[in-house]
Amino acid sequence: SVVRDSHAKWVAPMLAFPYREPERDTIVGYELRGDRGFKGKAAGTNSTTAMWVAGISSALNNPAMVKDVYFTESAYDAMAFYQANRAKIDLAHSAFVSVGGCLSNGQVCGVMRHFNLAKAVDCFDNDLPGRIYGMRMAALVEGKRLTITEKCNMLTIETEGQKFQMEVGKAS
Repeated sequence: SVVRDSHAKWVAPMLAFPYREPERDTIVGYELRGDRGFKGKAAGTNSTTAMWVAGISSALNNPAMVKDVYFTESAYDAMAFYQANRAKIDLAHSAFVSVGGCLSNGQVCGVMRHFNLAKAVDCFDNDLPGRIYGMRMAALVEGKRLTITEKCNMLTIETEGQKFQMEVGKAS
């Protein structure tokens, strides 16, 4: 969609990627992209349990058809990933998810519960936040929760009463 913020001084149009919760058609917010590199979310967007999901409608409307759920940080990343890898992607059995740069447990658990026969595919950026998102996503898919903290170039990862440390540069 193309939207304008009617309350802002600067009212240039922005691309808006609708956020929905799995199994619901109601739009509960937007991931926004605008002029001069602007990126953000519309005020009031539900980033806890909703996300942008794209794919062939026959698959999205029949969750059992989806075999791969590709998780990305932004809708732009999802589109770029598809363009770069389209020869290897089974589009008729895929869903592309953007978490809008802020991964929540509810997003991962909700979309994987909805596409319960699919596998989650980590397409997050290769920077530190993207690698942390990938670790969290993998743990959530396995029914575990991670607590990850960064201090003095070290990551501390805690799960199920165990604690691990690794250098930030080795996180994956």
